[in-house]
Amino acid sequence: MAHILVVDDDADLRQLLLTALERDGHQVTALDRGSAVTEAHCRWAHCILLDVMMPGEDGFATCQRVRALADCPILFLTAKTEEADVIQGLGLGGDDYLTKPFRPTILLMKVKALLRRVEKPGRYTGGEFGEVYKENMPVRMCFCFPDTYEIGMSNLGMKILTGALNRLDFLGCERCFTPWADMEAELRKTGTKLFALESGDPLDAFDVVAFTMQYELCYTNVVNMLRLAGIPPLARDRGEDAPLILGGGPCTYNPEPMADFFDIFSIGEGEEALPELLTLYYECRENGLSKREFLRRAAGLEGFYVPSLYDVTYNADGTLASFAPNCAEAPARITKRVIPDLDTAYFPTDAAVPFLETVHDRVTMETSRGCIRGCRFCQAGIVYRPY
Repeated sequence: MAHILVVDDDADLRQLLLTALERDGHQVTALDRGSAVTEAHCRWAHCILLDVMMPGEDGFATCQRVRALADCPILFLTAKTEEADVIQGLGLGGDDYLTKPFRPTILLMKVKALLRRVEKPGRYTGGEFGEVYKENMPVRMCFCFPDTYEIGMSNLGMKILTGALNRLDFLGCERCFTPWADMEAELRKTGTKLFALESGDPLDAFDVVAFTMQYELCYTNVVNMLRLAGIPPLARDRGEDAPLILGGGPCTYNPEPMADFFDIFSIGEGEEALPELLTLYYECRENGLSKREFLRRAAGLEGFYVPSLYDVTYNADGTLASFAPNCAEAPARITKRVIPDLDTAYFPTDAAVPFLETVHDRVTMETSRGCIRGCRFCQAGIVYRPY
């Protein structure tokens, strides 16, 4: 299912297009004038069918506005057949041109051709039932899952943490996933930065960008997502105005392989730890403190590792030789955070419902955490001790 925006002042044609597209399985919004197209429409739509000759703002002017907001395909619908009109429309950012009158079957084929630019647009559009989008928050955070939407939206931990963070009255937490190869190619081709699902804003516009690292194979995805977002991957190359890069998840129990890329790691369970950290971040920013000062204070919270506050050396074979704090605030040993009572911990009851079929396409309930057996080869059996 794709989201199609139809903009045409002809009521009969709008109804015809609405019927044909919905029968073809698409979700359709129809507007009667170009000036009614908003930024929200542009972020929502996978494809826009745009009449050229409309009263007030014509289709060409609407196309220019849309192109400043989004890169979804635009198909012009018009009775103007002059070569100059076609050249003008495509030059303004249109992707195709269909002259009236036309057969609905031809229109549907052109729409399908445009949508094939990206295999599954629903991975990137947001707007799911139950989505939480908090506008104009003092602190903006994007929670990134460094794998595809279908895998990330199956992860219960992401639902728990984004839900817990969005309960904070000063913070809005959005989502982002690793784009598939086709979408990555489109981002690079068009110069578009990797963006959050809820607002469509690029990741470098957020105050905090967090990654959950569930397995080692996602490490390169973290670096790639930072590059796609226009954020320097190495912490030493990021300035005061760059987002704070936060890492969490099971792999942070051994954080050193990724320490050069992160400003701070959350070690252990995050339902209580992350709201504490973000509250401290908000207070520090309200008081005009620097990122460096915030990190020094954050190191004093239980369960957080700030790599820049430690001196680390390695042996010739790459193994760890020494590890010591270089400031008073950083503890010599970091203790993981543990939720002492799951019965009192936050749990989401109204998580977003994906448009796509996900890997675990069902509602997940957590009755316990960890495993009583503790097999040596099992990540969860070890890191979530005590059972």
